[in-house]
Amino acid sequence: MEFVFTNAIATNSSAMQGIYWNGDTNELVVHFWGGSIIKYTEFNSDDFRAFGSSLSKGRFYSQYVKGNFRGEKLDENIAFVHANDVAKAAQSELLEAEVGASVQVTVNIYVNGDPEQIAKAVERLAPSVRAVQNWRG
Repeated sequence: MEFVFTNAIATNSSAMQGIYWNGDTNELVVHFWGGSIIKYTEFNSDDFRAFGSSLSKGRFYSQYVKGNFRGEKLDENIAFVHANDVAKAAQSELLEAEVGASVQVTVNIYVNGDPEQIAKAVERLAPSVRAVQNWRG
């Protein structure tokens, strides 16, 4: 199972390992060092900003989150995935579906450091690169 988050709060709390928030769904997940993971719903951006700016994350959690928001215990094996990573994976899958599997080509050019020799080597290589590009479509 995954929890997709848009923002996270760094914490040096002795109780909380991680604090994750999804701004699209207004869900907050608190991951405790003991292994418990609790998801809270209807946790809006103002609530998240207040949590992030609090001096003591543990105190804020005890006073303002626990008991004031509906919480649900989640499976301890949950993976936390940033929303940008989900979007990148979806784009990569779409691109691969459109053009097929990627082809990796390694080219080594050996020259003595003479700029004219380097330019000639690159010119000789250009048709090969174009051929690979055309082959892929």
